[in-house]
Amino acid sequence: MSNARVFLPVRANNHDPAPATKFGPLVVLLERAPHFLNCADVVGQAVSAAERLGYDPDVDLLALTGPQTCVNLVAMALFARFGHLRILVWDARAADGRGEYRDRLVRAPSGAAA
Repeated sequence: MSNARVFLPVRANNHDPAPATKFGPLVVLLERAPHFLNCADVVGQAVSAAERLGYDPDVDLLALTGPQTCVNLVAMALFARFGHLRILVWDARAADGRGEYRDRLVRAPSGAAA
């Protein structure tokens, strides 16, 4: 996992993603979220940025943080493009009481179209 990078769907102003750096350096896909009603823009820009930045779904992680509509669209687009994702999910119930990110793999069920 030493070569992993943590992709942020969009630069978020209301959440500090610094705890995710324990998984790798942060890489921002979208500097600011397009208007959430412009779904095609969000999807197109995110996939283009991921490809330009060399996103590798077998190594890199997608942190599910930021504006929910944008995060959902980016995750959906990358899942559709690559068929699986390594994601970071925030667990506020971590033992230390401060919360932490957890690494999860998301794959389509066998037999399902990805």
